[in-house]
Amino acid sequence: MATGGTDGWVHIWDWRAGTTTVNWKANSDKVLVLGVSPDGAWLATGGDDGQVRIWDPTNGTNTTNLTGHTGPVRALAISPDGTWLASGADDAQVRLWDLETASCTAILTGHTDRLRNVKISPCGSWLASCGDDGELRIWDRATSTHTATLARHSNGISSLAISADGTWLAAAEGDEFVRIYDTKTRDIITSLDEYEALEVAIAPDSTWIAIGYVDGTLSRWSPDHGLTIIGHSSPIPKIAISPDGTWIATGGNDNAVRIWGLSKADAIERPQTMCAIAMSPE
Repeated sequence: MATGGTDGWVHIWDWRAGTTTVNWKANSDKVLVLGVSPDGAWLATGGDDGQVRIWDPTNGTNTTNLTGHTGPVRALAISPDGTWLASGADDAQVRLWDLETASCTAILTGHTDRLRNVKISPCGSWLASCGDDGELRIWDRATSTHTATLARHSNGISSLAISADGTWLAAAEGDEFVRIYDTKTRDIITSLDEYEALEVAIAPDSTWIAIGYVDGTLSRWSPDHGLTIIGHSSPIPKIAISPDGTWIATGGNDNAVRIWGLSKADAIERPQTMCAIAMSPE
C-alpha cells in the first residue's frame, strides 16, 4: 500500500505490520494523488507543481516526469495494461500520456473548473472524469472525444469509480447524492441520498461500494443489504479497497491511515494529512 500527503512524502507500507518499508520525498509541496501500476512495478504521483512523476517503489527512484499541466494534478488513472495513464488538474484538462515515450498523446478539454477524479474503464477504451464544474464526462480514448455527460451538478462532483466489468459507475455528487449510472444506457440505476459524501470506491467483485463522508463516517452499500456503517474517524477524502475485497484503507485529516477489516479498524499514525492512497496488486 502506498500513501502520500501534505508533507510531500510517499510511504510504502507493510499494512500487516503497520510499518513503512520505503519512504521518499516526492514533491516539494503536497502529493495530491498517486496510483500503482497493474503489475506493481511502478507508481505515479501528482502534486501542486503540475508534474506527474513515475517512481520505482522499491527504492524511490524518479524514473520519468510528465510535464504539461499548468495547475495542481489531483487525479490519476493508469490503464489496465500499464502502457498509458490519464491525469486531471486544476487547469480543467484531462491529459493522456504514453509511458514508453513519456509524451502527451491527447488533451481532453470541456471541463470548466478543476478536475477531482479520472477513471479508466476496465477495457481501456473509454474513461470518465469529474470535477468542480459539476460535470461527469465520458470520453472515447481512441478518438479523444467527449461522448456523453452523465451528470451536471451545481456543487461539483468530488469522486467517481467504475465497476470491474465497466457496466456501471458510481459518483459522489454535490455533497448531496451518491448516484449509480448504467454506462451503456447512461441512465441512473440508483440514487442514494448521502449528504456530504466525499469519496466512493467499488469492491473488486463489484457487489458493494464504500463511501467516505465529510463527518468521518465510512459506510458500505450494496443492493442486497443497503447501507451499513463501518466506522468513524475524521473527514475521509481517500479510500482504497484491497484486491481481495476483505479490507479497506482510508486516509483523512487526522494524520492516520486506517485499515478497516469490515469488523474492526486499526490506525497507522503519520505526521501528515493524507491526500492520496493506493493499493498494490498483491
